[in-house]
Amino acid sequence: MASPQMLDLPRHILHPPTHPNHVVSLYASLLAVRRCLNLETAANQQGYDTSLSIEATCHAWTLLAEIGMMILNAGFGDTSGPEWARGISADVEHAISEGMKLSLTSKVRLSDEICYAIGLTFCLLSLKTTLRPFWIHLTALHSHLTLWQHNVKFSRAILKRLRSSLTR
Repeated sequence: MASPQMLDLPRHILHPPTHPNHVVSLYASLLAVRRCLNLETAANQQGYDTSLSIEATCHAWTLLAEIGMMILNAGFGDTSGPEWARGISADVEHAISEGMKLSLTSKVRLSDEICYAIGLTFCLLSLKTTLRPFWIHLTALHSHLTLWQHNVKFSRAILKRLRSSLTR
């Protein structure tokens, strides 16, 4: 069974790009998040009660997108990279779409731990009642991914849409 503690693993084992074990930490982090999501999917398909809450599942999709972007930024996403990193841009796109889908359709209260994990030093009460912080973060990751794919115009459009939704 997937456990929410596995989602804390990447935060503890990721090394900066200058560290000799950076690639190993990326692989281990990616593996931990994928296992969480695979176990969650298998439990849902077999009709079992899932072990991850909606917010933890959204957090897992966000982590997968973040780690995938780190792998792409390290230059491992193409066909000449390691086997475990091939096709990571498709995984990042899928993670962003699944996370955005969850964050827009679910209405749950975010815990303080999740707010801290996604980088919010404080959560306003209005933000804590939905998964909107994940949507904001995933939109920024989506813009970064499209920029990495050399689609500057679409990346700017995503950021404009994000800016307009924040000022409403």
